[in-house]
Amino acid sequence: MSKLVKGIKNPHKVPKYLHRKAIGRYIDNHYEKLVLDSDEVKQYADRLWMFDEDTSDLGPGLAEQLAPLKDNDSVIYSFRPSYLFKTPFVSELRDVVVAGPYATAQTRDGRFVADTITFDPYDEAYDSNRMNGAIKKTIRTTDATLLNTLRQRPPKATERVEVAAVLHRPSNNYYHWMLEHCLKLRGVERFEEETGTEVTLILPPDAPEYVEESLRLLGFSTNPIIEWSGEPLLVKQFVVPSFPEPTPETLTWLQKSMWESTELTDDDRGWVYVSRQNTPRGRKVVNFDELRPVLDEYDVESVYCEELSLEDEIALFASADGIIGPHGAGLTAMVWAENTRVIELFNGFVTMPYYVLSHLLGHEYAAISGEPHNDVQGRKRRDFDLIVDPDEIANILEMQ
Repeated sequence: MSKLVKGIKNPHKVPKYLHRKAIGRYIDNHYEKLVLDSDEVKQYADRLWMFDEDTSDLGPGLAEQLAPLKDNDSVIYSFRPSYLFKTPFVSELRDVVVAGPYATAQTRDGRFVADTITFDPYDEAYDSNRMNGAIKKTIRTTDATLLNTLRQRPPKATERVEVAAVLHRPSNNYYHWMLEHCLKLRGVERFEEETGTEVTLILPPDAPEYVEESLRLLGFSTNPIIEWSGEPLLVKQFVVPSFPEPTPETLTWLQKSMWESTELTDDDRGWVYVSRQNTPRGRKVVNFDELRPVLDEYDVESVYCEELSLEDEIALFASADGIIGPHGAGLTAMVWAENTRVIELFNGFVTMPYYVLSHLLGHEYAAISGEPHNDVQGRKRRDFDLIVDPDEIANILEMQ
């Protein structure tokens, strides 16, 4: 028995605050032993299919290399998420138990599968926090999981399914759904083609409409669905796509697949402004009334992506000449465009991923840093609102 529970006859009767400390200490001390990363999954898998994709000209330093606004000394940078651009694959693991609120997958010998949660589980500054948090949450919310984890055993499953893949994790907003979960479906598609077996999809409960729409457009509307409840589930054949990274071929797969199922037009929609004025989460343009005349002068159409159906959004951005908008999930719509122009507005805090996505998609990219503005107590620095210089935007539009 681990020192953490030495002298404790029943770990589940430990006071909650001590229980949390014990769990956290154990995971921190045994992290690499508990977590199965991508390279290990390829060795561990019962079956494995690699994608024939050359990512050698990409790498973890791409974000820093491409970072905009380097001549502005006041800009703060965050180079996350930490893309590694490894060659993608899809694998099959046998007898995996999925459990907890994040649908964390655990193998027969009690190891947690990182690719269901994150990119690189050993990046201490970012991804390990995701993986570590998912494990802790699973242990705290699943009966007998602490003791099982100490013994490296998965929890006892209450239900079972033959073949399944997880499309669910802590954050399922529009960006994470489209550029993480939907990209996993490339691996699921490959598995189904190779095996002739239909895969059950484990989805978040009460998912937004764009989840159902995207599954339909990508050809997965008839797949069996499990709305995740958190109860331990035994998956006899667990399908594990490598955690998606936006490689050019993966983005092209998503783009072309969506186009094929959407009624596109040859209409020229001109420039589109992706507005965040209705969001409560920040990064709104405080002086939008000063910016509006510039947008009108250059026939820039303002849109609220949250008000569009996915199909209408795809059709709109596929025909857009250019895209302007503050950093936020709405800029994910640049994936539906081909060789377009992008102007991203920052609040002095420059973060991934849209300037990297623009590069990978072949878009022409420019960035403007506005003046940060915040009147909401406790709001994170990256989510401050911004004040932009309308003339700066006008100058860029004038040159297009």
